[in-house]
Amino acid sequence: MRRVSTLPSPPDSLAPATAEGQGVATPVRRAALAGELAIIAVLVLFYDRIRGLTEVRRGVAMDNGLQLLNFEHSLGIDMELPSNLWLAAHHYLADVASWYYQLAHLTVTLGVLVVCYVRRPDIYRSARNALILINVVGLIIYWTYPVAPPRLLPGTAFIDVTEVTGAADASTTSAPNPYAAMPSLHTAWAVWVTVVALILFSAWWLRLLAVLYPILTVAVIVTTGNHYLLDTVAGALVAVAAAATVRCWPPARPSAPTQPPGGG
Repeated sequence: MRRVSTLPSPPDSLAPATAEGQGVATPVRRAALAGELAIIAVLVLFYDRIRGLTEVRRGVAMDNGLQLLNFEHSLGIDMELPSNLWLAAHHYLADVASWYYQLAHLTVTLGVLVVCYVRRPDIYRSARNALILINVVGLIIYWTYPVAPPRLLPGTAFIDVTEVTGAADASTTSAPNPYAAMPSLHTAWAVWVTVVALILFSAWWLRLLAVLYPILTVAVIVTTGNHYLLDTVAGALVAVAAAATVRCWPPARPSAPTQPPGGG
């Protein structure tokens, strides 16, 4: 008679990540940390090169921003100005939104990426590739179609909330490309965070935070005068398309073989 083990199997969150191949689970090696840092350095280099051309493309970016705002007006969805003025009139909320805008974008994204690297090496590469693709698409569009944010548009009443509250000057983050409103990488990164976090975490409150995060991000970036409603939609679409392109989800597990009747 065979002995059947009664020891419980470890929960998924504690079990080592494995790749499924021909029904056999094999450990997954983490990507080399040096290579990951090199990838980040290359992206920053390209972003800085494009940012260095901002003044040359200033006029085009302003025209594109005004055209985008007029297009939203024709659709009846130009809610950026009233929401911006409302936030500016509520000083405490303006401070909170300004610091959220300055800090959450980078820290939350890198935090989720690090957790993914440590806990789920089996999906890390696809998650990282999706984030890279998001940024590559964004950089290409910024180069070909620069768009000034609402706060910089001439002849409008927009208030630069992060500047007024002092968060922009006090923040130690690097200066962003001022003419990179379309698509919104704040939104794209936030949607990426949601996709990856829903894979990483099983606790209901963490999954709820993951779903609410891009909604809060869109509210902040629009009301602070940094983005348009349409470029947040574009950012979300870029993130979803990137995740689908690189198949940013856990590999399918092979189905267990069916045991013939009477098998023992």
